[in-house]
Amino acid sequence: QGCGANCKINYNLRHAREMDMEVTLFQMLQAREERAERQRKLLGQFGKPLVCFTMNIPGPVKNGPLIRRAFRFGCGLLEKRVAGILHRESIDAVTGCEAMYAVDADPVELKRICTAIEDETPLGRRFDMDVLDPDGNKLDRSLVNGKSRDCIVCDAPGRGCASRRLHPVAELQKATHSILVAHFFPQDCGKIAETAVQSLIDEVHTTPKPGLVDRRNNGSHRDMTLDTFIASAKALGPYFGGCFAIGHETEELSPAETFAQLRRVGLEAEQAMYRATGGVNTHKGAIFTLGY
Repeated sequence: QGCGANCKINYNLRHAREMDMEVTLFQMLQAREERAERQRKLLGQFGKPLVCFTMNIPGPVKNGPLIRRAFRFGCGLLEKRVAGILHRESIDAVTGCEAMYAVDADPVELKRICTAIEDETPLGRRFDMDVLDPDGNKLDRSLVNGKSRDCIVCDAPGRGCASRRLHPVAELQKATHSILVAHFFPQDCGKIAETAVQSLIDEVHTTPKPGLVDRRNNGSHRDMTLDTFIASAKALGPYFGGCFAIGHETEELSPAETFAQLRRVGLEAEQAMYRATGGVNTHKGAIFTLGY
């Protein structure tokens, strides 16, 4: 993936039975030793710089669906921007996600690329992309004029907060979760809206449906056509995305408070439907069932 026709890729996947579980200090130390051993082997085998990518996740839970999603996103960025990848190993373990790349490239340039990825988005603040030269020396960010990484809670220099343990683990975990969720939120919001609209379009195209509008006829509905339903479905796209956003924003509120906000946008969606159909009720039921 992104490596060229001559790239040899080795995927070493080690799946734990349960990823959303706490790990011990002993497990983390053992994982660190195993990572160092893999680095030594790859350096000896290829004699080229290595990129070692892990996720910086505070607390005792180091893996889970959202963390893996962020990790895969980071791998995609690396593989898109780094040329000359000779070998890749990936591990999905209870102690966290790891990927190692042996790269035929200048180590300083590799460090420049990795530092840019870490710095350009909030999500990158949770990436640890270490670069080792062929002798196994880890390159520092300062070598490519990279700034010290700031604390994800207060934006102060991160090492200072970490060394003095100024923030409790729960606060760091909450900040990390917020960063991960916020990064994928626009994509998820759009996907939810797209899927809801497509489901309505697929439903009206289902044929035959006796008495209902389908591709053959209007059934018993004189005021509705296939085109009416399609126009209505497309007009409701922003509404479904808005419902997803409300559900996200009100996760700590009561169901009644969430419903009150959904009701308001649901009424607005009805008006959008009527405008698209010339006053015909095509999807009032779907506005309630899919939105709520």
